[in-house]
Amino acid sequence: MSDAIHGGADHSLGLANSVAASVPVVRSAADAWAALVMKLVTAPFDPTTLPAWASLACVSVCALRQRCYAANVSPKQSLRFSRLLRAVLRAEGQRWEPAMWLVAADARTLQRLVREGGLAMAARRAPSAEQYLAGQTIMEAGTAAMCALRERLTACRGMELPPASGGSAGN
Repeated sequence: MSDAIHGGADHSLGLANSVAASVPVVRSAADAWAALVMKLVTAPFDPTTLPAWASLACVSVCALRQRCYAANVSPKQSLRFSRLLRAVLRAEGQRWEPAMWLVAADARTLQRLVREGGLAMAARRAPSAEQYLAGQTIMEAGTAAMCALRERLTACRGMELPPASGGSAGN
């Protein structure tokens, strides 16, 4: 009788399993942070604030902050690091024009952000993601959070980025 009433139960279970298989599993606080970074780096615009990043990740600002703290990283440093990683990934293999990918109030703010990331404003070519990760000075290298991010980047290296706009939403 149960099968007659719930005849589609096996089909819905199969769908649930296929959806579950396509969603990356979050294994730790560091991996949860890496998942947040991946949401930002694949964004079609430059999220300049924690609320904009939280909205992209479909979490509250409080939850975003807590995930960062759980991974032993600063939310604001994570935002700056991730914005630069997004710019590097977008520009990889092209001419390096940070202003094309990063929104900043003025040229000095942009220069400070780029310099903080261990990057040069006047480079002819955009650095590779690996060069950025090796040279950046925002996040401590070798932490569990950075290792988790490297794993996710390696797994997603062939991913297609959505159509991009350099500016933030609403600009």
